[in-house]
Amino acid sequence: YIVDEGLLQIINVTHRDQGVYTCTARTLLDQDSGSAHLIVLDAPDSPADLVLFEHKDRSVRLKWVPGDDHNSSITEFIVEYEESQWEPGRWKKLSQVPGTRTSALLKLHGHVDYRFRVSAVNGVGRGEPSEP
Repeated sequence: YIVDEGLLQIINVTHRDQGVYTCTARTLLDQDSGSAHLIVLDAPDSPADLVLFEHKDRSVRLKWVPGDDHNSSITEFIVEYEESQWEPGRWKKLSQVPGTRTSALLKLHGHVDYRFRVSAVNGVGRGEPSEP
């Protein structure tokens, strides 16, 4: 950060910069203060702890724990899959889930080895995907 002639500039803001900032002006006779609350917005952190359950013949339910939303509510989750046998490294969108839900029922095809990952989206943008 830079302080110059009573002006505070925070360069390359990070989440650690969030908080209350107070400026106090003093004279020989009096003093006065003003405060401002700095809120840092960012894309959400990756969801974690992906777990598959409710295994059926052609479907499975995937659940996860959302990451930090960084002061902007999560609007949706995007579930992607990789066919690890036929197209390793190529991720395709499988499902979009409202931001209020933390699981998705996924329809599957037979004879495919799947890997899944989940990304969260908020008003700032799409966060990094979870670990598969």
